Amino acid sequence: MTRAGLRTLVALSVATVTASAIPAATPGVASTRTQSTASVTGSARVFYPQAPDDDVRFTFDARAVSPAAGQVPYPADAEGTVRVYHRVAALDLTLWAEGEVNCVMTSGRASTLTAIVTKTSPELNQSWLGKHLGFTVFDGGDDDSGRSLDQMGSTGPLENLAKCMAGSPNAPVMAPAPFFTVRSGGYRVTSA
Repeated sequence: MTRAGLRTLVALSVATVTASAIPAATPGVASTRTQSTASVTGSARVFYPQAPDDDVRFTFDARAVSPAAGQVPYPADAEGTVRVYHRVAALDLTLWAEGEVNCVMTSGRASTLTAIVTKTSPELNQSWLGKHLGFTVFDGGDDDSGRSLDQMGSTGPLENLAKCMAGSPNAPVMAPAPFFTVRSGGYRVTSA
């Protein structure tokens, strides 16, 4: 399957929300302004240098929707889901976690987002549930051969987030620079 075909398949399987346009007003007709949305969607297998034989995947269906028509969304006006999948080849073990998105910020082709872990595989249950995860995604498009140039980065669940938080225990987490390269799949970042 070509990179373009795979991106189309990902787009169909993940509800992609794109930025909405504000239509021009017509004299005598009430203006119907739509909400603006910032989003990060897609799924990709990344190269995990610490264990190159492992299958590590991140899936995002995240968006920040403006609170009122015509306004730019605040990062905390976020909703959606993050999924982390890690098949540890050396142990023949599959670990996974799912989180509820609580912050999304986009600018051009780059984004940061955060989530609180709500579900995990049994092996991670006590250590990850309720923890914050931070992510960065760079939508790099494809090279001439169709290979993804996307990148992403992530934090693990963090115990003490005082240096990376805006004050309260549920505040968003700072995310790292995107350091994973994509092996297959890809991401789409849409700015509001």
